[in-house]
Amino acid sequence: MDDNTFTGTLPPSLGNCSKLQYLDLGGNNLQGTIPSSLGKCQSLQTLILDTNARLTGILPPELGQLQMLTTVVIYGTMIYGAIPASLGNCSSLEYLVLTTNHLNGTIPGALGRLSKLLFLNLANNKLSGTVPLELGNCTSLRVLQLGSNQLEGEFRVDFSKVSTPELVVSVYNNFISGNIFGSLATHKNFTIVDVCKNSLTGEIPAYVDVKSLSKLQVLMLGYNNLVGPIPTWMFDLPKMQVLDISHNNLTGELSGNFSNFQGFINKNVTQVPHNCHDLANYYTQDFGFNLKLRNYSVSMTYLSYLTFLDLAVNRLSGNIPSNIGELSNLFYLNLSTNALTGQIPVALGAITPLQSVDLSSNLLDGPIPQDFGSLKRLDIFMVGNNNLSGPIPTGPQMQTFTSDSYLPGNDNLCGNPLTRICPSNSSNSESGFKTVPQTLLEKINDWLSVPGFCVGFAIGFISFAVFTVHYYLSIQRREGNRIAPASGRQESTPSQEYLYGAWKSRK
Repeated sequence: MDDNTFTGTLPPSLGNCSKLQYLDLGGNNLQGTIPSSLGKCQSLQTLILDTNARLTGILPPELGQLQMLTTVVIYGTMIYGAIPASLGNCSSLEYLVLTTNHLNGTIPGALGRLSKLLFLNLANNKLSGTVPLELGNCTSLRVLQLGSNQLEGEFRVDFSKVSTPELVVSVYNNFISGNIFGSLATHKNFTIVDVCKNSLTGEIPAYVDVKSLSKLQVLMLGYNNLVGPIPTWMFDLPKMQVLDISHNNLTGELSGNFSNFQGFINKNVTQVPHNCHDLANYYTQDFGFNLKLRNYSVSMTYLSYLTFLDLAVNRLSGNIPSNIGELSNLFYLNLSTNALTGQIPVALGAITPLQSVDLSSNLLDGPIPQDFGSLKRLDIFMVGNNNLSGPIPTGPQMQTFTSDSYLPGNDNLCGNPLTRICPSNSSNSESGFKTVPQTLLEKINDWLSVPGFCVGFAIGFISFAVFTVHYYLSIQRREGNRIAPASGRQESTPSQEYLYGAWKSRK
């Protein structure tokens, strides 16, 4: 009876259905509380009440009496209060999904008695306290999703008793502190680990047995307080496809060997874990990342092809290793807001699957490799706040980017979409580019605006006057002066008459 428009409350008389095995009333408009009488339905195996936004009250402790119950899915409601410890008595329980409600209190350690539990999703509530160590006794556990709560303390669950071939742990957006790597070392089949947006501190261990993490595909450590260098073992994880250690205080150079990152080189290294396509009705694991100042959320179902490397907002230094070009299946790369120096590796422009590259806010110099012009899938390209120079590569995708991709900074970059026109050869301009030519009128205005023009004009005029007087006197000396007539007027020479006539005509 799911996905209808049922209203009203859940009738307590449902408790009289002693042989009821499957009850699905999700996707309706039910209100009121979950009747405690459901604890009498001893044959009940599946209880689904999701997406009833006005359903409220507490989760009835009586549900712990249902020994045949395998699946409980209650999310997107207003239920509140503590998770009843009595659920630890449901010995057949496999799926417990209570995400996106208003549950509070601590996670009961009694849930550790659920030896058949596969999926535990308590995300997006108001749960507090520490993650109980007893959860390590859930030997069939495959997914532990506790994200977006108020959990705190160190994550110290020992998963050595868990025997499943894949294990997903997500505790993102909490207040988990300390170091999580001790817990990761207790199980060799981790597939996804998401600890983003917590309070992790200290250094990432310098040594970890890579064989113990040989199945790890996703490692999310972003938005924490980790310090120190990135250890080389991280580059040796054979199936890594998504690595996010952004927004920390990591230092040092990128000294790992990118050629060992086989998950970024080979397509479809492994299939998506635990067939999440079939289990989408019960559980959805996703993880977020930041691109071009926007937050994105990606479902785990995309892991069959997605690759993502995010080392942004740290204090990493040194050059970008040239062997980064060997990551031939890399989709997203973010190295922004560090102190990286040197030039952009030419080989980076040969990674054809690249869809997003963010190298902004570093100390990079030199040109943008021309091979970037041939990247047909590139959708985001950010290199502002660097010291790059030379022409911007041309190509179908490169022509779609605005000046925001290159500015601010990079004063010596030229070409479309910038207004700086690249010269035909490097000798034309000291800065490596030339501006748009001025009109003749603009040039004249510029000349007249120079104070030196006025001084030069005065000097030229005086020089001309001196030359004229000197020429006049020299003629007089050559021809001699005649005695003035009785009238007192001097007789003119031919030269004098010429000069007088020229002067008179000008007047």
